[in-house]
Amino acid sequence: MMTTEYLRGEVLLLLEWAQRVAPCCRGAENAVTALSREAQSGPVDDLSWVLERAVPIVEAWCWDSLAAGDAAVFRRRCQVAAALYDFGICSNLLARRGAESPGASSTIWRNGAWP
Repeated sequence: MMTTEYLRGEVLLLLEWAQRVAPCCRGAENAVTALSREAQSGPVDDLSWVLERAVPIVEAWCWDSLAAGDAAVFRRRCQVAAALYDFGICSNLLARRGAESPGASSTIWRNGAWP
């Protein structure tokens, strides 16, 4: 069982990693900084909310670096996006994307309970 301190700490480490690969613009840095602040000071129940916002932000950065033709930056950003998503799934803070198999129900285990 993961403790709330572990969950919060891991999310904060992943967001710190995201800040290191952020595009060189204030808006990108501010978005992750705001999410880090929320993860650090908000209730642990808000970690799902933080990850639900962080993953698409970093994924957008991936697409930006791909469009710019920067393969090295693309790879680093994809690693961060994957780590955020994987931790969210493994910790039950995020729901899996899409159905498990064709025709399967889209009801996904989330936060320790069925939605």
